[in-house]
Amino acid sequence: MQRVRKNTSADTTPDTAVSSHLKTKESILEFWENKKLTMPELYKLSKIILAAPATQVSVERLFSALKFILSLLRSNLSKELVNDILVVRCNHF
Repeated sequence: MQRVRKNTSADTTPDTAVSSHLKTKESILEFWENKKLTMPELYKLSKIILAAPATQVSVERLFSALKFILSLLRSNLSKELVNDILVVRCNHF
């Protein structure tokens, strides 16, 4: 006895798959949190990718702040202290 398969390719096109995800109220963070157990490697990758800044503005601000931190009056600061100051500035502003 042969089974007859239904043609479901119309239901599984990329457009249909994307459309179904666009209709959801779930944020991208919630989406990946829900996929943590079923797609652990992609979940880890998503955490790295989503942590990256969307623009270079924050990086440029840090370099600008570094110019003032490493002024002639503060030229004797250790690398560790400069790094600590930048971490605080990055997370505070």
